[in-house]
Amino acid sequence: MKEIITGRIFIISAPSGTGKSSLLRALIKKKGRNMKLSISYTTRKIRSHEKDKKNYFFINMKKFQNMINNNDFLEYASVFGNYYGTSKKFVIKNIRLGYDILLEIDWQGAQRVLKKIPSSRSIFILPPCKETLQKRLLSRNQDDKSTISLRMQNVAQDIKNGLKYHYIVINDNFELALEEIHHIICSEHLRSREQILKNYNLIHEFFLQDDVRDKPY
Repeated sequence: MKEIITGRIFIISAPSGTGKSSLLRALIKKKGRNMKLSISYTTRKIRSHEKDKKNYFFINMKKFQNMINNNDFLEYASVFGNYYGTSKKFVIKNIRLGYDILLEIDWQGAQRVLKKIPSSRSIFILPPCKETLQKRLLSRNQDDKSTISLRMQNVAQDIKNGLKYHYIVINDNFELALEEIHHIICSEHLRSREQILKNYNLIHEFFLQDDVRDKPY
């Protein structure tokens, strides 16, 4: 039997302004594992600093609905009046190729993915405090005051659901939070079941060897 290598799905969620996008970009650059960040489809308007097919696949509502009808999404949700969806084809293809796929989605999407693929692991990132989160949202200059106010109102609900995740990381110190997420991913690949699958030939070898203790030399 050939060595079996498959990737894993890691769901990363956090309230807006917690720094998860920056953490994920830094995580992708770390050596030692093959990781890819899944690029979501969205009906949201593109922002000045964003690029199509790099930050998101920006599409209209009609095309998004067609993708829903064709069952193209692993998960999708409406967030602040815009739709976001994860490509099923991209995720399945790449985990079969051995890549770890990072899904930057909210808790609603996380629940759907975990239901469909229970082997996925979820990581929730918390800000160090409420005041810091609000300052980060204001400093980004991405949303107007009413949107920021709405985001802050939803933080409690986000965190309430985030407490059900497999892992929780607090982004107070960026480098420490980055290392903690990286360690989580590495440790998941050291679980017994995965190690047995990856090293089947090595382990199976011990059960195929003849007992040579009584053989003449």
